[in-house]
Amino acid sequence: MGPALAVGPQLPIFDPTGTGLMNPAEAARAAEELGFDIAFVGDHLAFNPPWLECIACLAAASASTKRLMLGTSVVLAAMREPAWLAKQIATLQFLSGGRLLLGVGVGGENPAEWEAVGVPVRERGRRTDAFLEALPRLLEGRPARVGAPVDLPIPELRPAAEPPPLWIGGRSDAALRRAARFADGWLGAFVDAGGVPRHRERLGELARQAGHTEAPRIGVSVFINVCDDIAGGREEARAYFEGLYRLPLERVERYCLIGPPEHVVEGLVRYVEAGVSLFTLVAVAPRPFAQYEALAAVRAALLGAVGAAPLELGRPLGCWE
Repeated sequence: MGPALAVGPQLPIFDPTGTGLMNPAEAARAAEELGFDIAFVGDHLAFNPPWLECIACLAAASASTKRLMLGTSVVLAAMREPAWLAKQIATLQFLSGGRLLLGVGVGGENPAEWEAVGVPVRERGRRTDAFLEALPRLLEGRPARVGAPVDLPIPELRPAAEPPPLWIGGRSDAALRRAARFADGWLGAFVDAGGVPRHRERLGELARQAGHTEAPRIGVSVFINVCDDIAGGREEARAYFEGLYRLPLERVERYCLIGPPEHVVEGLVRYVEAGVSLFTLVAVAPRPFAQYEALAAVRAALLGAVGAAPLELGRPLGCWE
């Protein structure tokens, strides 16, 4: 039997090319009908394009689906009040029937959004760690104190919830340490297939230092435009990256797969061979939703190419304790 994989699209909750926001519930329902394993949302309060709030979007997505796993990739936990975020996580688990995958990251690309919520951007790593340390108790319905620099007592938050699998995002060594300490997996962005082994080796080293027998699994976001007209696909990707990140395509094209389905599948196979088991397929197109059918065909071809089995998406939160 081949490797275990889970594959899903990013839901279109932001609008980098000015073509209009899509309904995340409709997109999630289509993702489920097309056979994807999971669908993801990202998180910003204020960024370059218009952006819907991710927790509300996942609540809408959960109401329109029955099987599909729903993931944050990633929620900026330090930007949010910890008691309310824990309550939202528990509520999503309840509403979805336990279908949440909790991806957590620290962000920092836009200092203005941190200033808007009164959180020093330089504290975001420490605040994230403090939240993650307290979260298992909070989800179990037990009182907990979120440590410094938050330093807040939180009473019982009931009803208790089944802890979701936890994946940590970020490219820094601090993010890898956080993943090795707390998480079921690590979510990478702007990582090409050739860079995956280095991250895998580092995660294994950090897990051993922490006394764990297993390293976190590896997930990546891959930017994709399935097209026959490669020049046209590159122009669509260019508009996407300029609208979202204010970056030229040339800076990020190494992390993209732009071309016909067989080219995209070949690129994803290289990621699998490097050790990736979870994919967020990010459609870099004016209307990402329009790429879902092509991405579903890519997923099916990928699973067939590597003989994949379904990925068990994680041990419970706090598995390292």
